[in-house]
Amino acid sequence: MVILSIITGSLSCGIIAILSAKLIRFASGEKSFSGWTSAWWGAIAAGFAMIHPLMWSQSVVCEVYSLAIFLQAIFWLVLLNLLLALEIKDEKIIFINSFVLGIATGLIVSHHIGGAAILIVPVVIAVTIRPVKFAFMLIRFFAGFVPGLLFYLYLPLRSAMNPALDWGNPENPTNFINHVTALQYGKYLFGTPQNEFMLRIKDFPWETY
Repeated sequence: MVILSIITGSLSCGIIAILSAKLIRFASGEKSFSGWTSAWWGAIAAGFAMIHPLMWSQSVVCEVYSLAIFLQAIFWLVLLNLLLALEIKDEKIIFINSFVLGIATGLIVSHHIGGAAILIVPVVIAVTIRPVKFAFMLIRFFAGFVPGLLFYLYLPLRSAMNPALDWGNPENPTNFINHVTALQYGKYLFGTPQNEFMLRIKDFPWETY
């Protein structure tokens, strides 16, 4: 699992480099930045991500956040490709990226419920698109989004096998809903008195992060 964190953290930096290079050309106009110039800026952006203490700390431990960053980086790259395709009206690229964006979003949501906020982004962009075109894009998006959520179906199956680690025991409907919606975290997030919570924040070893 630590090796998986290392791999996904490394791949995230590579995707950030590509995304940053494309984004700077898209935002400034291709005439202002050549391919090589934008590539260097992309490498610099990825370099900052690579050496950032938070990114580094989460890429060398057994945690969920390195994979989360990887999925988020894919999402933003695919989204940018979709926006570029809409600019040039390339229907084939629009079709492919709408579907891939759905897959990436589904995986983000099934990986960690906190990633569900990413759904706001496609909605905001969708309102700027003509209704007919948006309807076709939405169908393609959900065609990818729904399969990404199917990982949730594995939870009750694996939980029923009584594994050593079985957080929330999601093998019955109540526990499954509590697990998927993160209600089981409520006592940790909202069950701590304010004074104690502030003391925990103060005593937390932030310098290690």
